[in-house]
Amino acid sequence: MSLDNKKLKFNWVLINNLALGTAPYYEEDILFLKSCKIKCILSLCNEKEFEISKNLEKEFFLKKFPLPDHKYRRDITIEELENVTSL
Repeated sequence: MSLDNKKLKFNWVLINNLALGTAPYYEEDILFLKSCKIKCILSLCNEKEFEISKNLEKEFFLKKFPLPDHKYRRDITIEELENVTSL
């Protein structure tokens, strides 16, 4: 699927209701998500790590809420977690 090791990883948390996965980088990733009947995407990625494509925004309801990960110099705050879980 990819030459740069950015393969889409996807797992159902609640079958056919909630899934968790890596960012969809390629058109085939978008097609796969559509075939799984995914309608909404919540991106927790920093915009420097994952540039949202216009096609992704066109195909899905997309909400961006970047959270710090292991590459940041600070931890996630309780407030950030509360904000993202209240969506």
